[in-house]
Amino acid sequence: MKTVTFENFNLDIDQFDGITFLKEQESGNYVFGIMKIPLKDVDFVTTDMGHKFIMVLKNDDNTIDISEAILGDPIRILKNHIKAGSEGIFFKKCTIADNIIKKITLRGMLNTIDDLVKSKLATVV
Repeated sequence: MKTVTFENFNLDIDQFDGITFLKEQESGNYVFGIMKIPLKDVDFVTTDMGHKFIMVLKNDDNTIDISEAILGDPIRILKNHIKAGSEGIFFKKCTIADNIIKKITLRGMLNTIDDLVKSKLATVV
Protein backbone atom coordinates (compact mmCIF):
# COMPACT_ATOMS: atom_id res chain seq x y z
CA MET A 1 0.00 0.00 0.00
CA LYS A 2 1.09 3.56 -0.64
CA THR A 3 1.38 5.62 2.55
CA VAL A 4 0.32 9.28 2.47
CA THR A 5 -0.18 11.95 5.11
CA PHE A 6 -3.50 13.41 6.17
CA GLU A 7 -2.45 16.86 4.99
CA ASN A 8 -1.51 15.85 1.45
CA PHE A 9 -4.23 13.27 0.97
CA ASN A 10 -6.40 14.55 -1.84
CA LEU A 11 -7.53 12.58 -4.86
CA ASP A 12 -9.77 13.20 -7.82
CA ILE A 13 -12.77 10.84 -7.84
CA ASP A 14 -11.51 9.17 -11.05
CA GLN A 15 -8.16 8.22 -9.48
CA PHE A 16 -9.57 5.51 -7.20
CA ASP A 17 -12.28 2.89 -6.89
CA GLY A 18 -11.63 2.04 -3.26
CA ILE A 19 -9.83 3.55 -0.28
CA THR A 20 -8.81 1.88 2.96
CA PHE A 21 -7.97 3.86 6.08
CA LEU A 22 -6.73 1.59 8.83
CA LYS A 23 -4.65 2.25 11.95
CA GLU A 24 -1.33 0.58 12.59
CA GLN A 25 -1.62 -1.28 15.87
CA GLU A 26 1.78 -0.24 17.20
CA SER A 27 1.77 3.48 16.38
CA GLY A 28 -1.91 4.29 15.89
CA ASN A 29 -0.98 6.07 12.64
CA TYR A 30 -3.26 5.63 9.66
CA VAL A 31 -2.21 3.69 6.60
CA PHE A 32 -4.14 4.48 3.42
CA GLY A 33 -4.61 2.11 0.50
CA ILE A 34 -5.83 3.48 -2.79
CA MET A 35 -7.27 0.80 -5.08
CA LYS A 36 -8.40 0.59 -8.69
CA ILE A 37 -10.42 -2.21 -10.24
CA PRO A 38 -8.32 -3.10 -13.32
CA LEU A 39 -11.24 -4.01 -15.55
CA LYS A 40 -12.95 -2.08 -18.33
CA ASP A 41 -16.65 -1.28 -18.28
CA VAL A 42 -17.17 -1.66 -14.53
CA ASP A 43 -20.82 -1.02 -13.62
CA PHE A 44 -20.27 1.83 -11.13
CA VAL A 45 -23.44 3.41 -9.75
CA THR A 46 -23.42 7.16 -10.36
CA THR A 47 -25.99 9.92 -10.09
CA ASP A 48 -25.94 13.61 -10.90
CA MET A 49 -25.04 14.17 -7.22
CA GLY A 50 -22.00 11.85 -7.24
CA HIS A 51 -20.88 8.24 -7.05
CA LYS A 52 -22.62 5.76 -4.79
CA PHE A 53 -20.20 4.22 -2.28
CA ILE A 54 -20.27 1.20 -0.03
CA MET A 55 -18.73 2.13 3.31
CA VAL A 56 -17.42 -0.42 5.79
CA LEU A 57 -16.62 1.18 9.15
CA LYS A 58 -15.14 -0.45 12.24
CA ASN A 59 -16.83 0.49 15.51
CA ASP A 60 -15.16 0.90 18.91
CA ASP A 61 -16.74 -2.38 20.06
CA ASN A 62 -15.01 -4.26 17.18
CA THR A 63 -18.17 -4.66 15.12
CA ILE A 64 -18.53 -3.29 11.62
CA ASP A 65 -21.23 -1.23 9.96
CA ILE A 66 -21.84 -1.49 6.24
CA SER A 67 -23.82 1.26 4.54
CA GLU A 68 -24.30 2.86 1.15
CA ALA A 69 -24.40 6.55 0.33
CA ILE A 70 -23.99 8.94 -2.56
CA LEU A 71 -20.85 10.93 -1.81
CA GLY A 72 -20.23 14.11 -3.77
CA ASP A 73 -16.87 14.58 -2.00
CA PRO A 74 -15.72 11.20 -0.65
CA ILE A 75 -12.29 12.48 0.44
CA ARG A 76 -13.86 15.11 2.70
CA ILE A 77 -16.15 12.46 4.21
CA LEU A 78 -13.20 10.11 4.70
CA LYS A 79 -11.20 12.85 6.45
CA ASN A 80 -14.16 13.48 8.78
CA HIS A 81 -14.20 9.79 9.69
CA ILE A 82 -10.46 9.91 10.37
CA LYS A 83 -10.88 12.96 12.62
CA ALA A 84 -13.44 10.91 14.56
CA GLY A 85 -10.96 8.03 14.89
CA SER A 86 -12.80 5.65 12.56
CA GLU A 87 -11.24 2.95 10.42
CA GLY A 88 -12.70 1.41 7.30
CA ILE A 89 -13.00 0.99 3.59
CA PHE A 90 -14.89 3.00 0.95
CA PHE A 91 -15.63 1.32 -2.41
CA LYS A 92 -17.44 2.78 -5.38
CA LYS A 93 -20.65 0.77 -5.67
CA CYS A 94 -20.52 -1.90 -8.39
CA THR A 95 -21.05 -5.65 -8.69
CA ILE A 96 -17.37 -6.36 -7.94
CA ALA A 97 -17.46 -4.16 -4.83
CA ASP A 98 -20.62 -5.94 -3.64
CA ASN A 99 -18.78 -9.26 -3.89
CA ILE A 100 -15.71 -7.86 -2.14
CA ILE A 101 -17.78 -6.52 0.77
CA LYS A 102 -19.38 -9.93 1.27
CA LYS A 103 -15.89 -11.34 1.97
CA ILE A 104 -14.84 -8.72 4.50
CA THR A 105 -14.85 -9.55 8.18
CA LEU A 106 -13.46 -7.48 11.00
CA ARG A 107 -10.46 -9.73 11.58
CA GLY A 108 -9.91 -10.19 7.87
CA MET A 109 -10.11 -6.62 6.62
CA LEU A 110 -6.37 -6.31 5.87
CA ASN A 111 -6.12 -9.90 4.62
CA THR A 112 -9.05 -9.29 2.28
CA ILE A 113 -7.27 -6.30 0.74
CA ASP A 114 -4.12 -8.38 0.22
CA ASP A 115 -6.21 -11.17 -1.33
CA LEU A 116 -7.85 -8.69 -3.72
CA VAL A 117 -4.48 -7.53 -4.97
CA LYS A 118 -3.22 -11.11 -5.37
CA SER A 119 -6.37 -12.11 -7.27
CA LYS A 120 -6.05 -9.01 -9.49
CA LEU A 121 -9.59 -7.84 -8.62
CA ALA A 122 -7.97 -4.64 -7.35
CA THR A 123 -4.63 -2.97 -7.76
CA VAL A 124 -2.93 -0.68 -5.28
CA VAL A 125 -1.90 2.65 -6.80
